[in-house]
Amino acid sequence: MAWGTCPRCQVALRLGGTAEAPEVRAVILCPACRAENDPNAYQCSGCGGLLHDDALSGLIPYKNVPALVGYYLAVFSIIPFIGIVLGIAGFICGLVGLRQVHLRPEVKGTAHALVGIIAGGVFGFGWLILLIVLIASSSR
Repeated sequence: MAWGTCPRCQVALRLGGTAEAPEVRAVILCPACRAENDPNAYQCSGCGGLLHDDALSGLIPYKNVPALVGYYLAVFSIIPFIGIVLGIAGFICGLVGLRQVHLRPEVKGTAHALVGIIAGGVFGFGWLILLIVLIASSSR
């Protein structure tokens, strides 16, 4: 088997097979032990080290989807009345995202999860309480 590199994304490619049936497989090499891994893997299958430790994952926790979704739901929960559903969903997603951070610290997203929990809780439950008060006061 020969090695090559994708000219567009610089991912290591393992070239093999025959001339009639060539085989190209994208792999990522562990920087610590040089073991072959799937490009979407978080940790090395050989040594357990982190494969994708980039600065962007700290800014946008794309590996922690519940924290990211909770963050955006909480931000949009400021909209009156629709914010009840968005805020409560953001609160729940923030809790799930925070749990993922505690189980797998490499996914990051603590701040996004906390925004989902705090803002989602405040706006979601706040709008719900306001709606209940308005309904109760109009029925008198």
